[in-house]
Amino acid sequence: MYGALYDWLDRRSQLIAPGPVRDILREHILNHDAYAPGERLLGEPVGKRRLHSVISLAMTLKVNRRRMSRLLQKLGLVPEGATDGESGRLVFPVEEVEQLIKDYETAIPLAQVPDYIGGTQSQTLALYRAGVLPPVIPADAPGAVRRVIFARRVLDDLLSRIGELSPFDDTQREKVLSIGEACQRHGGRTEDLTQAVLAGKIEAFRLPGDTRLHAVQVSVSELAAAGQPGRHVGNRP
Repeated sequence: MYGALYDWLDRRSQLIAPGPVRDILREHILNHDAYAPGERLLGEPVGKRRLHSVISLAMTLKVNRRRMSRLLQKLGLVPEGATDGESGRLVFPVEEVEQLIKDYETAIPLAQVPDYIGGTQSQTLALYRAGVLPPVIPADAPGAVRRVIFARRVLDDLLSRIGELSPFDDTQREKVLSIGEACQRHGGRTEDLTQAVLAGKIEAFRLPGDTRLHAVQVSVSELAAAGQPGRHVGNRP
């Protein structure tokens, strides 16, 4: 691929110092070809993998090569109908593609998300459409992705952030509302109120021992204040 220059640097430049051109070519190759740690390139071992090919990714994640190629096609990283030869020449940044494949392999379908996060179907759809819950495979238009799935780590991150809210006790019961009740009584939207709670812009608590969406309890006094003219949920004084 790199012709006489590579051949000279790799085999014939031992007696004459090649200068910076060897390092320049080596960096170029590492930035464009999939080399594994420990492989030798222009006389030096590769320290860290930068790129994956379909084959190296399949080996790393212990997935059949053809299945890996199909997965990458579903994720939009390999063109539909690409031949083995065509897909074999493609490379992908390590951090991005390994995480993407892991997300896909452990993903939760949209139908199961309400039970997982403790929300209703309408609340889940609202969070999905607002981008609070981004899917593994982004859709550029409604219906563009037949099977909408979510990375387990994204859902777990939401639950973790809810878990950081202070638990409330029975003495506060009359002073809080669930997100669903708050939206019904004060005319807000699930996605706006949820984002305000997660950002710490409105006071909220959670039911003791529960870290799911239905456990979130929002301060009634702040909701009432947010409903005054010129103010809205998300702008605390």
